[in-house]
This record gives sequence, structure tokens and C-alpha cells, in this order.
Amino acid sequence: MSVTFDTTQWTVIFQAGDAESPDGSVAFGKLCRSYWQPMYAFTRGSGTSHENAQDLTQSFFQYLLQNQLPAGVHPAKGRFRSWMLAVFKNFLAAEHRHDTRQKRGGPDLQTITLEDAHHELIDPSTPAREFEREWARSVLANALERLRVECDHAGQMNRFTLLQESLFDLTKGEGASAEQAAALGISLNAAKIALSRLRQRYRELLRKEVSRLVEDPAEVDDEISHLVRVLTQ
Repeated sequence: MSVTFDTTQWTVIFQAGDAESPDGSVAFGKLCRSYWQPMYAFTRGSGTSHENAQDLTQSFFQYLLQNQLPAGVHPAKGRFRSWMLAVFKNFLAAEHRHDTRQKRGGPDLQTITLEDAHHELIDPSTPAREFEREWARSVLANALERLRVECDHAGQMNRFTLLQESLFDLTKGEGASAEQAAALGISLNAAKIALSRLRQRYRELLRKEVSRLVEDPAEVDDEISHLVRVLTQ
């Protein structure tokens, strides 16, 4: 049974920003699940404590939900994750200004304009790398989860569970071991074929997952190359 794939993340952000859309809350939930860990990693990389990083990340998504997302944003402005990170940086800077004013007895937090998410307010070196790494891991994890769901629907969860540890291990020939074959009750050659098919399907699902991140299908290969670089550098 195939998995139904979502539209691009720009479409999700438009849906999440539409209070009257019946899909808005679902879209916003997907957005939070995809970006919570990358946002948290960025905040921790900036030197924030675990508790404060959690609070800031949660507050950011609450802020987006309460203020709605900007209808004027367009994919032409660049990669979606870059836009999200820029908005988050602005939010963190505004929170910092708010805390400083509160300590001085100054005015409350000023309104942040979500459309204006271009000014670099935080040193992006290490925190930005952590954000990118967590983003890349989330993309891989999403593709793996879709593969797991497919295997579950096809009645092949035992095969998925036993072979997934070898899915990314290309250091042992074709990967499948005699122990895995025995556990599956099939020949070693059949186990190798099963693993090869799982890897092929995973690559297909990964491409589909990445296709959600770009507006132009021609950018998929470049995005996958960027994802690999982020995880290997």
C-alpha cells in the first residue's frame, strides 16, 4: 500500500497561515513536528540552556500559531528552511530585547513582522550548522518512517525491523547477513535481494520527501547533495 505524500512545505505554510482552512491545524502540526528539533538545536548551539531552549522553541511555534503565518511569503524568496530559520532568529532577538527591557522596566515586546525575515541577528556559525544537521536528520527520518508504514501495511514489519539496521550500512558487501536471513527464515541470497529492494524503495521515498522541500523538481538532486554534505562534513 502506498503512502500519500504531502504538497510542498511552502503550501503547508500557506495552509497553516489560513485560519479558515480545514487543513490549517493539520498543516501546522506537521510543520511543528518537522522543525521543532532543528529549532531547538539552533537555540542550544547559541549557548542557551536545555530548559530555556525548550521554552523558546515552544514559544516560537505558539507565536506563529497566534499571529498566523504571512500570506505574502512566496517560494521565490528562497529555500523554505532558510526562511524559517530567519524568522526564528528574528523571534529570538525580539525575545532577548523583551527580556532586557523587562529587566530595565521598559516597554513590552514589540511586534515582529514575519515577512521581514532577512536580517541576520545571530552569529550563524555553529548554531546554523546544528540547525542544518537536525533538518537533514529529520528528512531522513521522515523517509524512513514512510518506508516503515509501507512495510507495515504490506505485512512486512518483521522484514523491515530485521533489515533496517543494514539499510545504510554499505561496508559489508551487500549488507544482509546470514543471521538476518536465518531470523527471516529465508536464504542469504533472498535476504540480500530483500535488503536491496528496501534500499531502492527508501531512495525513492527520500526523493519524494525532498521534493516537498523545493518548488522546482529540477532542484531535487541539488537538495539531496546538500543534505549529504550537511551530514558528512
